[in-house]
Amino acid sequence: MLDNRMSYGAHVEYSTIKAARIQEALSRMLPNVGGPKTISEEAALVLAGMILIDILANEAEEIYASNWQRGRNSSREAIRRSARQSALSSWQRKMNAQANPKHPGVDRKK
Repeated sequence: MLDNRMSYGAHVEYSTIKAARIQEALSRMLPNVGGPKTISEEAALVLAGMILIDILANEAEEIYASNWQRGRNSSREAIRRSARQSALSSWQRKMNAQANPKHPGVDRKK
């Protein structure tokens, strides 16, 4: 979650710490489910409900650029909603591409 009072660096640090805690919790669970298993960073973030940092950075950039150029017809909330929807779509495409590497443009829902 983005906080207007935090800098970009603070967001990255917060996300890194949160992801490390989640990864640690998952690694403690692994011995209880049949031995060591490895999951990707992306999978851990999906399980944690955290959007990938590069996608969050693009979202923040989109919000900043839109706020800079916004017209009278666009509210800040509408800009944020639009940027979040774009980020979620990008995240979904990236996860679909990893799940189906032979056909990265294929949406598995269809």
